[in-house]
Amino acid sequence: KDMTTLTWKIGGLLFKQLVKPVSKGLKDSSRKRPWLKNFCTVLGNWQHRISTRANVRLLGHKPLKVKPLSEDKALEYGANLLGEIMVFTSAMVVATGDYVRKMKLDKEKAIKSKKTKQKERKEINDKLDLFEKEIKRIGYENEVMLYLLRDIKATLKVAHFGDKKS
Repeated sequence: KDMTTLTWKIGGLLFKQLVKPVSKGLKDSSRKRPWLKNFCTVLGNWQHRISTRANVRLLGHKPLKVKPLSEDKALEYGANLLGEIMVFTSAMVVATGDYVRKMKLDKEKAIKSKKTKQKERKEINDKLDLFEKEIKRIGYENEVMLYLLRDIKATLKVAHFGDKKS
C-alpha cells in the first residue's frame, strides 16, 4: 500500500508538471489559431470586467460600464486565465483522485476491522455457549448427586429406624 501511495503521489506530480508546458503551449498557440484567439480574447475581457467590478465595489462605489481591453491585452489575460484554469484543474483532479483513493482504503480498512470484530464476537459467543453448556452439565450432575444423597439419607434413616425397632 505504501508503494501505491508513493506511485500515486509521483504520478500526480508528474501530471501537474506536464500540464504546465501544455498550458504554455496553449497560450502560445492562442495567437495563431483564430478560434482560440477569439475564445481567449472573450475570456480576457470577461475576467477584466469581473475583476474591475469587484475592485470598484470593494472601494465602495457602484460599478458602471467597464471598457473592454485592447485585443492584445484581452488575449494575454484570457490565455493566462486559461492556463491557470488548466493548472488548477489538474491539481484538483489529482487531489480528488487522492481523496477517492484514501476513501477507498479507509473503507477497506473499516470492512477488515468489522470482519475482525465479528470474528472476535463469534469466538466470545462460542465460548459463552460452551460455558453455558458446562454450567448446565454441572448443574445436572449436582441435581443427580443431590437426588442420590437424599436417597442415601432416606435409606440410612430407614435402616437406622429399623435397628431401633428390633
